Amino acid sequence: MTAIKQLGVALFILLIGIFIGTLGIKAALFIILVPALMWFMAWEEKSYDMYADEHPNEHSYS
Repeated sequence: MTAIKQLGVALFILLIGIFIGTLGIKAALFIILVPALMWFMAWEEKSYDMYADEHPNEHSYS
């Protein structure tokens, strides 16, 4: 599984290089920034949900 993750990271870096080389830095940042922000927001939501499942009574206000 670690090898698959490393391959994914290597391919992602390769794609970033191709985008920057062909489109320029501003266009590449615009294209990459949107999915990166969406991934980060989904990751944060998942970690919050996991924490809320582990600690169900810490956030009750009643």
